[in-house]
This record gives sequence, structure tokens and C-alpha cells, in this order.
Amino acid sequence: MSIERVNSPGYCDLQVNGYAGVDFNADIVDESSFIAACERLKADGVTGFLGTIISDEMPAMCRRLARLHQLHDQHAIVR
Repeated sequence: MSIERVNSPGYCDLQVNGYAGVDFNADIVDESSFIAACERLKADGVTGFLGTIISDEMPAMCRRLARLHQLHDQHAIVR
């Protein structure tokens, strides 16, 4: 059985709770750590991802999603 190579523009990961030691579920995700995680994802071949959070109390989930949204809107590397 032969293995063929497939060229693609990159991977799209649909569930990323964090990467490279950065936890997107933390109560505070600092900007530099988030950018570092995004840069590492890109370096590892990921061209798009969906930052996700795990189930928790509604106020905590809302805060975490709001922070990810804020970081997304502020930095081109995330878009």
C-alpha cells in the first residue's frame, strides 16, 4: 500500500481549548500568551481554528468567551 502526499493550505482545528501551554479556559488569558499560542498553531500548520471553552457556570463561560472575542478582534494573526 502506497502513501500519497496531499498538498493543502493547512489544517483547520474546530476545537482548541488551548495550545502550547496556554489555556483558553483560564479566568484570565493574557494577550501575549494568546498571541504566542496563535503563532505556534500557525507554525505547526494550522491556518484556522475555533477557540473553545469547556462547560462551567454561565457567568464564567460568558467572561471567557468575551475575552476570546476581544482578543480575536484586536489581533490580525487570529483572523
